Amino acid sequence: MHLSMIDRINSDIDPLLYPQWAEEADPWTQWADEGFLRRSVEWDRANISSYRPGVVINDNRLSTVIACSIDRVPVVTVCQDNQLPGYRFPDEPDAPIWRHPLPAINAILEEHHLLPLDSDVRELFGRGRIAIPSSPRLEPVAVSTGLDVVHTGILADAAESVSGPRRSLLFYRTVGEETAEFEAAFNDWEGSIFVATGDHRSAKGLASQLGARYAVAPLWDLASIGGELRTAIHHGGHGITSACLAHGISSVVLPGINPERTANGLRAERLGAAVVLPGDDDAGVRWGPAVDITGERPPWSQVRDSVDDLTMTDSLIAPLAEDGEIVEMLT
Repeated sequence: MHLSMIDRINSDIDPLLYPQWAEEADPWTQWADEGFLRRSVEWDRANISSYRPGVVINDNRLSTVIACSIDRVPVVTVCQDNQLPGYRFPDEPDAPIWRHPLPAINAILEEHHLLPLDSDVRELFGRGRIAIPSSPRLEPVAVSTGLDVVHTGILADAAESVSGPRRSLLFYRTVGEETAEFEAAFNDWEGSIFVATGDHRSAKGLASQLGARYAVAPLWDLASIGGELRTAIHHGGHGITSACLAHGISSVVLPGINPERTANGLRAERLGAAVVLPGDDDAGVRWGPAVDITGERPPWSQVRDSVDDLTMTDSLIAPLAEDGEIVEMLT
């Protein structure tokens, strides 16, 4: 949870921050490192011991699920549909990230006399409740899976209403360091342009390059600016794609050659709320970095044409989560 959100919803919350070594790591590229995994599990177990929670709700963090299993604490894992055990993207082999950490995970599980995993690290999530931050319409789950799955609705706040036409644009995780082509394509846009980079260092550098014409920040709160957005140009992450559907914001999705982000974008496209401009199919598959880093996107002039041609959805396609229902679902 971002600190700005904690400040907004409840100033009395005392946040527990990850240590620097964990904050700087991309855990899904390091779970296979038994040393990193052990250190992470130990840190999670120490917090469980200190806070003594009745239930732990986590964002599919393997070390947290392992720690809860060891200490017999009920756990709920927030997952999108492709993080359910056995899920495969169409025409794609099973991703290595679901297999490579198995030896490290099983070594720890067996030390604590817990059943090892079979062939997919996502089996861990199925040992507790799985909460999908979406709706059955958007992300259906077959009853035959036998999993304890609930759909919470989209985890986003309702956007503030704004009078007048929606003329602003939001770019999220799509604008990289080379900005000349981007500026040539969008400098004449008549409304405000918000750019979110996802981290403070990138935001500072990009703000100095783009100047005052563009409002650059690590993140922008859709509850604050969503009401004025005509279109969001984003990387196809589950959170931003779902939030745009919930807020009735049209999307131009630049997923690069990432199957997960492509699938998210195509789901919105099938609902008439987005257009997907993927990277070069012949380049293979790339997980991890978004197009602001990889550059695997079409020319910005083509993106601008898609923005101009895209019809605003102007309707709420996906339901927002209700606070009371969430508490019931997750406990």
